[in-house]
Amino acid sequence: MAPSGDQPDPTARAETYVTTNIIPQTAALNENKWAHIEQRVRDLTEEEGELYVVTGPDFGRAPVDLLGPDRVYVPARTWKAVYSPGSNRAGAYVCDNVQQRPHCMQESVQDLTQQTGVDPFPQVAASVKARAWLLP
Repeated sequence: MAPSGDQPDPTARAETYVTTNIIPQTAALNENKWAHIEQRVRDLTEEEGELYVVTGPDFGRAPVDLLGPDRVYVPARTWKAVYSPGSNRAGAYVCDNVQQRPHCMQESVQDLTQQTGVDPFPQVAASVKARAWLLP
């Protein structure tokens, strides 16, 4: 789920629009809060010098919504985990994938891992993942 805006040239940007790099995301989330989060992470990369960023879907525990005749799974939430090796901090943005007033929050990578079953940074110390880095 690499954003096209993070890519260095038109060819690389075009390569982000393949089905293996996208998920269904509501326009209300994608065009507003999510775009703002992506820009915040770009700005943070400039400040920190180096970041590791992992983005993914959370299908939740309830029945999964299906979209269209191909019955594409629609995630309940979208998340972006961020780790700075320079300052040894980690945190995550988590956003509800809803059409009306999507809500985004920040949490620790430990909490994200417990909720999704995905550890985006398996080599990072548990003590770092347990503290939520207050992201911009």
